[in-house]
Amino acid sequence: MTSRKRVPSQDSRHAAATPALPGYEERFRLLVETVKDYAIFMLDPEGRVASWNAGAERIKGYNAEEILGRHFSCFFLPKDVEAGKPGRELEAAAAQGRAEDEGWRVRKDGSYFWANVVLAAMRDEAGTLVAFAKVTRDLTEQRRAAEVLRAGEEYARRIVDAAYDAFVAIDQDGVINEWNRHAEDMFGWSREEAIGQPLADTIIPAQHRDAHRRGLKHFLATGEGPVLNRVIEITAVRRSGVEFPVELTISPLTVGRKYVFTAFLRDITQRKEAEDKLKRYTADLEAANAELDTFAYSVSHDLRAPLRSIDGFSQAVLEDYAGKLDAAGQQYLQRVRASSHADRRPAEAVAGDPCRDAPGARRLERYRPKHRRGPAAERSAAPGGVRHRLRTRDQR
Repeated sequence: MTSRKRVPSQDSRHAAATPALPGYEERFRLLVETVKDYAIFMLDPEGRVASWNAGAERIKGYNAEEILGRHFSCFFLPKDVEAGKPGRELEAAAAQGRAEDEGWRVRKDGSYFWANVVLAAMRDEAGTLVAFAKVTRDLTEQRRAAEVLRAGEEYARRIVDAAYDAFVAIDQDGVINEWNRHAEDMFGWSREEAIGQPLADTIIPAQHRDAHRRGLKHFLATGEGPVLNRVIEITAVRRSGVEFPVELTISPLTVGRKYVFTAFLRDITQRKEAEDKLKRYTADLEAANAELDTFAYSVSHDLRAPLRSIDGFSQAVLEDYAGKLDAAGQQYLQRVRASSHADRRPAEAVAGDPCRDAPGARRLERYRPKHRRGPAAERSAAPGGVRHRLRTRDQR
């Protein structure tokens, strides 16, 4: 260490109580001089540089010949020098014994670096200020890394805030440590109010809180959780006390040696209402279909009864009075029977055709009732068809 003058120890009482060790001061000097991660040097009471080590040369860029005797204000930004910051640091260290600061400092080449500085007052046995000891650390890389980390955290937080779902994170004690904008909207708690609160006391309904605590304890003990890494539906509670259905996904993350649990929640109130409405519509449709089946059976019965009567009487006339009828009369009766059979087939298809039970046929029957004529029209159409054919035959 290069020094302009000998500086007494900071704690003279400790020095007096400590036995002198051969070569102690020389070894200490060599230790300070070889330290490269810290700038360790002395200032005289006016603030001029009185000693310099290898770490100071590496961090600040000056060698001993260039800096010894210069005022330490050359390490400060020009605006700080104009504001009197170097003098205030000396005054604070002299009054309080030490002063610590963190901020920008200037190297020999004019570049800036972020420094942590400790300035300690050195006094002799009479209490007279004889020097200042100064230790400086270059924290530029640490600060840059911290800024990158903060930027990354801010970026991630903005992405989470932009998510459609509510995002909530808790630590392994069940305490909330992240809460996005949609969580604020969904549950009614601001981020500042929610962070630091137990999750069980904010958004979990009372009937589920014990299960939540047991599940968290079980996972920490076994690493297993039946509701983790899958989508489940459960109820949550708003700040107002109103419960509502949510879709929930929970994922565990390891940060250091501890767990963090992240959860995305989606309010499915509207979806549940739509599902309930669809269930009611489905039930109403099934009831209407049952009524339609009953109606179709009734219509088919009303259609078949008169046609069978016509067919039966026509057959009886042919069998019992065939000898009394000429060929034209018999032919008329045969046509009556043929027409009654032809007009009965649609009704039998509705009432007794096995194909009627096929899914496609049932859909046609149920969803297209407007294509089927009413029972009164069917009843009048059946004998009317027979009469029309007979008249056509007579005209020929």
